[in-house]
Amino acid sequence: MDLQEWVEQYSYYIIFILTALIYKLGFARKLPFLKSLIIYIFIALGSILLKVFHALGLPMISALSVAAAMLIIYRVVRLFHREETDQEV
Repeated sequence: MDLQEWVEQYSYYIIFILTALIYKLGFARKLPFLKSLIIYIFIALGSILLKVFHALGLPMISALSVAAAMLIIYRVVRLFHREETDQEV
């Protein structure tokens, strides 16, 4: 099985993981367990729609990967900036 077949076979799971990662990095707040569970259920339902878009040929996995990479870079820069300002004080 080559990489393309593997991505197609597990595309829903990849989309769900990337979407949950984007939510966690960019939008998540500390919530009680049940509220977090409800949010992740809705993310799972939304991932079905994104899977359909992916099946229609739209580059959903690529777009979600870019969004996740941008949020990771933002977090790293913010972390370094916070350390820099803490050292100045």
